[in-house]
Amino acid sequence: MSGTHIDFSRNELYRALKKIRPNVYEVPKNFRPYMNVPVRIYMTEKLLNNTEDGAIQQAINVASLPNIVKHSIMLPDAHWGYEF
Repeated sequence: MSGTHIDFSRNELYRALKKIRPNVYEVPKNFRPYMNVPVRIYMTEKLLNNTEDGAIQQAINVASLPNIVKHSIMLPDAHWGYEF
């Protein structure tokens, strides 16, 4: 899918990723200067490793929306493509 620019590498993401508890990870707010909140990811490590970079980038982009509160959330069925 076009339109989403990926501005991270997997190595960079994995270095920044924090494991909150089993199957819950967080991309911290300071991962990108434009993020207003962290990204909370609810999925197994295997699913996370197989998630499209575009889906992760979209969650990061959602974290930059004005007035977003607390977290941008990714669930196990996350996929690349904006569908709110």
